[in-house]
Amino acid sequence: MPNRSSRGFSVLELMMVVAIVTVLAAMSYSVMIAVRLHADEASAVQSLRAIEAAEYDYAARHPSIGFTVLDNLPISDSSLKTGYKQDYEFTIVLAPGIPGQPNTQFRVAAMPAGLNELLASRSYYADETGTITFARGREPSADSLKVKINKAQ
Repeated sequence: MPNRSSRGFSVLELMMVVAIVTVLAAMSYSVMIAVRLHADEASAVQSLRAIEAAEYDYAARHPSIGFTVLDNLPISDSSLKTGYKQDYEFTIVLAPGIPGQPNTQFRVAAMPAGLNELLASRSYYADETGTITFARGREPSADSLKVKINKAQ
């Protein structure tokens, strides 16, 4: 017969503690993923603003060229310069213009990649007007729900 005066936890008590900790961890994991997703989306919007500012800066310094592609932009953020930042892929498309004239239109897209693509994150779209639109999924377009995202958001 076991001695009841011995100290320690029974196996059943330890299993209950492990089960409770596991349930709490599972509940907090989904919250942690949602927080990361929102942080990545906020970073994508800020990156779009940085690209827009760099486009206008480049066009002001090179009026005979106008807007340009991502590789030529004066962006100090080295990760954004590669076209990828925090599970978002950034691409710039220049609108075809008159040959010999400066580029007067551009469109930049921030499309989810990696984990954000799996979680059906928003993709963002901006152009020379300064309007940032968003859509669910991978490809935003000019026909997406147009929502001006203010700088305060």
